[in-house]
Amino acid sequence: MKSEKEKLAAKSVNALKAAAKRLGGKLVNPDGKAKTKQQLINTIVMKQRLAGKSMGAKATTTKKVTAKKTVAKKPIVKKAVKKSTLGQKIQDYRAIENVRIFDVVFLGPTIASGSRVKINDYRFNESKIIPYGYKNNNEGEVAAEYLNKLGIKIFAKGESSKGFSLCTKDFSTSIKDKA
Repeated sequence: MKSEKEKLAAKSVNALKAAAKRLGGKLVNPDGKAKTKQQLINTIVMKQRLAGKSMGAKATTTKKVTAKKTVAKKPIVKKAVKKSTLGQKIQDYRAIENVRIFDVVFLGPTIASGSRVKINDYRFNESKIIPYGYKNNNEGEVAAEYLNKLGIKIFAKGESSKGFSLCTKDFSTSIKDKA
């Protein structure tokens, strides 16, 4: 029986180059010169052994051994906007900015007192009742003016069935402070 090398030696150089290329072997030496016939045979034999293949008559049972390549992963960049299955843009929940919300409610006049405005702060679980200023158009403006005097900058507002909501990025100033 012929060995693997003997079978390969019977082939032409061009056939050996094609076989080496198919197996992923290099056709040139590190210095850039073309490999000799014997070097091509050795390359093919080594590549076949690493791949678990044999050209001999008897089947050899060799396990394919591959080394895991460790590749540094790119850092994950979280995008604020994603696409839904319908192609609409949706915002990633983790990218939404936190805000502090004040609920503002109008309190009508009673026998003992005039109209007032109640500001609820759920962050500190406190509320503040201030007199309604008739120079303003609504309770939202009265509350925003009071909060601005405290140094709390309001950047957004909203309306609900109960009254107004005011938004700020100030998480430290209490509404109980003296204005």
